[in-house]
Amino acid sequence: RFFQKNPFTLQERHYPIDFGYPRKYKYQLIMKLPNGYSVKELPESRVVNLGDKMATLRFYNKQLQKQLSIVFEFDLNTTHFSEGDYSSIKEIFKDAVDIQNNSLIVLKKD
Repeated sequence: RFFQKNPFTLQERHYPIDFGYPRKYKYQLIMKLPNGYSVKELPESRVVNLGDKMATLRFYNKQLQKQLSIVFEFDLNTTHFSEGDYSSIKEIFKDAVDIQNNSLIVLKKD
């Protein structure tokens, strides 16, 4: 996990956010399903964009035969966010934390 909890918890913010440099968080899981098992349920794929690609959150999965691929990408392409962007940045971090904490893969035995 990149984020245990949302770092933005204030109701509102009256000063800008400065990350210092662009950031990219990515993980990819490729899993071969064991013999005798199949996928019963996968987490929902999501794409969230903030502004004009200031931040992008992508979470998607793909299953090909007995192989499962899951990708999480969170790009903060802008280093500086104004106080007016606070609710949007808070929401995209909420989505990132939710994906990391609540994305379950359910397998079933054939």
